[in-house]
Amino acid sequence: MPKIRCNSVFVSGLEKVRLYRGCTSSFCVDSSMDPSSSSSPPFMTKHYPSSNLPRKTKSTVAFLYIISCILVVIIMQPLALQSIHHRPLVSKPRTELTFYPLKDPSVPAYRQPNKTWFMSSFEGHSIDGMPEHFVFPSSHPPRHRILCINAHAESYALAAAKNIFPANATVLRGITFVADSFYDYENPWHSLNALSVFFSWMMENSCAKPTRFVIFEKGKVVKKVGPWISALLKACLGGEVAIDSLEDYGIACFEKAVVMRRGLGKMSTERRHRLFEMIRCKAWKFCNAEKSGEREEEEEDGKGLRITVIGREGKRSFKNETEVKLVMERECKKVEGCRLNLVHLKNKSFCDQVKLMRDTDVVVTTHGAQLSNMMFMAKGSSVMEMFPKGWLEGAGVGQYIYRWFASWCEMRYEGAWRDTQTEAHDCNPPHPRRRSACFSKQKDGQVGINETFLALWTASVIQDRTRAVRSSNVHNNGGSSSFSCPCSV
Repeated sequence: MPKIRCNSVFVSGLEKVRLYRGCTSSFCVDSSMDPSSSSSPPFMTKHYPSSNLPRKTKSTVAFLYIISCILVVIIMQPLALQSIHHRPLVSKPRTELTFYPLKDPSVPAYRQPNKTWFMSSFEGHSIDGMPEHFVFPSSHPPRHRILCINAHAESYALAAAKNIFPANATVLRGITFVADSFYDYENPWHSLNALSVFFSWMMENSCAKPTRFVIFEKGKVVKKVGPWISALLKACLGGEVAIDSLEDYGIACFEKAVVMRRGLGKMSTERRHRLFEMIRCKAWKFCNAEKSGEREEEEEDGKGLRITVIGREGKRSFKNETEVKLVMERECKKVEGCRLNLVHLKNKSFCDQVKLMRDTDVVVTTHGAQLSNMMFMAKGSSVMEMFPKGWLEGAGVGQYIYRWFASWCEMRYEGAWRDTQTEAHDCNPPHPRRRSACFSKQKDGQVGINETFLALWTASVIQDRTRAVRSSNVHNNGGSSSFSCPCSV
């Protein structure tokens, strides 16, 4: 019987079977075949001794082995293709959220048109007269993402709405209003600018009210706000709303968040009018600031002119407020029914301030946050503003903010007096580069007056005011408890 020479055959990639006759345990060829023949496979290297099994048994074993090999190839080929072309999406461990700094030092604060350093990965735009804002989760890119904030690390991230949150995350239910400001929230004007814009968003969204505020100053979380803005929020929202510092959470993720970071910037004039009309109405109702029957009769006769001079202590105070009062009072007495009152707001409650301004037709004061109260006056009322020396040269656009605010509240801005006489902190920098340093010394100086100018200015405002009242009643929303405010409780 001829000897059997056997060979194991393997071809990389998909296995390829070459069958040779006389194989018992591997792929084999007849030993009588010439090894140098072209029919002999060149890769046969392994030799196995012949078995003593009968030939029939050998053939059966060989046949079964070949069938097994063919079946293995048939089964493995589609599996190999599937593993290459159809790898399943799996079961890798979820990666942690990517957090970014709330305050991005690489972006100039509030200088780029569509970007700020707060949450700088988002570029915002004013749409339909509404200031730049973001709502999470959003129907716009990035879609269906939930805002998460780590207040301790001063960072933020976006989590997929259906994803698993980090192990130390807490999901806060309801609507969260998130704001950032370059200034502080103790100051009435700066806090009003940063937070009042949310009331406009509410009016556009079925009067949806927040569960909490989360506010930042230059990217750092703020734990509380000043009493004036706190009372205003309560008046406009119909109750207390928490200022949440997030210090009790590792990571806070918000079921719904509305983010404002430019305040009233780029809001349309029409929206501003509606916003401050709402605030005025809410504050009047909250403080029960109704006019007496006597006051209404005086207004109807055009004889009920009330002038309020608001004094300050320290920064930007009148150099001689008694003199200011005497000059203006002398002009007021020339008109029947005109009354003048000099007040300080330092010890007055929020509602005391609202009622005072509700009963004021002309407010006179120096530049400062107390002018935020002008929005509590009736539409068409008048504002007279005074500045320390140096503001015209060094203040930039900041000196015009209350002129603009009067327009937003639909008031009459009656011009401004700019002190040119006071010598305190006087400086005339020889080079423009020193102007800011000079202004820093002047900006909080006292305000002196020119008696002749103040008398003429006061007389002109009183005459214009009296004429306007008699020709058409500039007062409206008479303070009756029957009027309805937007988003009433």
